[in-house]
Amino acid sequence: MDKVFNQTFGQTHKDIEFPQGNLEVVYSTLDQPIGAGSQLKAKDVQEIPSVKVSSSLINKDALYTLIMSDIDASAEGCHYLVTNLHACSENEQMVVKNKTKDDEVILEYVPPGPRIEQNHAYVWLLFEGVPDASRANAVNECRRGYGTNEKYHGAEWFKEVSGLGQLLAFNYYYVKNDQA
Repeated sequence: MDKVFNQTFGQTHKDIEFPQGNLEVVYSTLDQPIGAGSQLKAKDVQEIPSVKVSSSLINKDALYTLIMSDIDASAEGCHYLVTNLHACSENEQMVVKNKTKDDEVILEYVPPGPRIEQNHAYVWLLFEGVPDASRANAVNECRRGYGTNEKYHGAEWFKEVSGLGQLLAFNYYYVKNDQA
């Protein structure tokens, strides 16, 4: 996990601590939580998953931002960005709800779909706080490079320029597109 975390936060990883929270991602086609580093097929990750977080740092009164990113794309690509999230308790875990009236889906879920025979790492990140609106809206305009279409402008860069707070939870998996 350290390798993917360091790849995601290669420029500032000295300033960002590995989060203590566990981010559980469950796709309905697989019907079980995805373990860190799992190998998945593109056909299995087409629908938006449910996301649960267990962390002692979660505060019911705070707002959160959830991001999914392809860190192996030539210009890191955002695949999902939702903000103004509230946490609610369910079975002793915090469930990130993304269907309340206050939530703001900046970028709808874009399923992983690397080129045929490529294998990409996809990371899920839960940050405390809400990003600057203009930076968030730029991601909606161009998901590559988080609104810049440039290399080295990914989730790490977005966190810094948009004013997001602490990284609370992290998970990742690999997706291979073996469909012709």
